[in-house]
Amino acid sequence: GGNLQSQNKTKRNQKKKEKEKKMSSSSESSQQRSLTLEEVAKHNTADDAWIILSNEVYNVTKFAKFHPGGKKILLSYAGKDATEEFDYFHTQQTLKKYHSKFHVGTINDPSQPILPSHSEEVQKDLESGVKFGDLVPYGDPVWYNGWKSPFYNESHRQFRLAVRKLVDEEILPHVATWMEDQEVPISMRKRMAELGFLQAGIKGKWDTKYFG
Repeated sequence: GGNLQSQNKTKRNQKKKEKEKKMSSSSESSQQRSLTLEEVAKHNTADDAWIILSNEVYNVTKFAKFHPGGKKILLSYAGKDATEEFDYFHTQQTLKKYHSKFHVGTINDPSQPILPSHSEEVQKDLESGVKFGDLVPYGDPVWYNGWKSPFYNESHRQFRLAVRKLVDEEILPHVATWMEDQEVPISMRKRMAELGFLQAGIKGKWDTKYFG
């Protein structure tokens, strides 16, 4: 009985290794495979659907019926570049999750520019290992997702940096103490007023009658 169980376990381990090796080999070959826009355009049916995302090609034929947004919308981009639409509703984490499973190859076409997935500032942050927010559409400032907004301009960015600086340098180091005291000192409230932060939510000047 013991020998039979041992043999079965060995066979299962061998099959598992063979499967992992096959998947690894398939992934490596897809990374090295170069495709043109014309080649991808041929895969434009429900039974054979490829899409382009940031110059990477994915076979979404089997995935289409499981697509949370519905099969129809995904297949409408079969054989086409869906980068802009994908980035509008998804994060890059979503793409990473399915990359190895559905990746077919990479677009290698001199006439096709490589489209960045995010704004220039986000790209620099990602490359340096720094990330502000979760890059969730509508969950982070639109300018950070690479979308243009008439309301979020340079003054807003400067304001964000100033708030960040205050929090990192003058608030976070003292939070534990303030929590123990169950009180934020008047000096910090005055400091926020000096920087113009309180005025963003409170109309009027600093009132010594109530705040000292």
